[in-house]
Amino acid sequence: MNINDIYPIKTLVILFFLIIASYQDIKKREIDDKIWILMFILSFPITFLEIGEIINKGETLRLILYIISAITGVLLSFSFGYFGLTGGADAKALIVLSLNEVPINVLNPLPTLPFLSILINTVIFSLSYSIYIFIKNIIFIKKGGELFSDINVNMWMKIIGYFTVNKIKFKEFLEKRYKYTLAEEYIDGEKVLKLDIFIEEDSDDSKLAQYDEEDLVYVTPLMPMIVYILLGYIFYKAYGCILDIII
Repeated sequence: MNINDIYPIKTLVILFFLIIASYQDIKKREIDDKIWILMFILSFPITFLEIGEIINKGETLRLILYIISAITGVLLSFSFGYFGLTGGADAKALIVLSLNEVPINVLNPLPTLPFLSILINTVIFSLSYSIYIFIKNIIFIKKGGELFSDINVNMWMKIIGYFTVNKIKFKEFLEKRYKYTLAEEYIDGEKVLKLDIFIEEDSDDSKLAQYDEEDLVYVTPLMPMIVYILLGYIFYKAYGCILDIII
């Protein structure tokens, strides 16, 4: 068997585990760490063979670019998770991908670094989630609901809020706390909108006692980011970086 015939196996392995992780992310926003361990164990040996072939062929630039992409991916992904910009599972997925993807084209700037291409694709695809939130708000209003009339919010926060928060019954929030974070709080007895780019792992239960089950509350729906990482990865393998194609 030609060594080039082995490389597609790595892609299939990664896709298999990303699909499983995406299912778990949609269902409960929690992903078993074993997925990332198994994905790395079963895929990286093929990457190791690929790196060995690059060294044997003397493709020094390609090797350097792989090292840059891998180090950048690991450091940025760890930072995203550490500072709460993404969930821990999202960071682990990006780390495994950054270690596994070897540059194919060393001439074009964007596809040169696989991690950067996958990250850009992921971010662009994830913008659709804001559209989903906006559509839910429009449907809520069409059904007679009112947004932002009962809360202290300026014009700019209101505009951002249309794309980042929904209004649901407190009962639903309690039943599906894995899907939402509370986007409101009381300051000096006044309800204000809380827009936060950082992911909160836990809610302060003492603040929830003031609500009744039928109360309507503002929530931030938590994005199933692994789904968008999966889409970003598929697009990268099929076409490269979205921005490179646009440019």
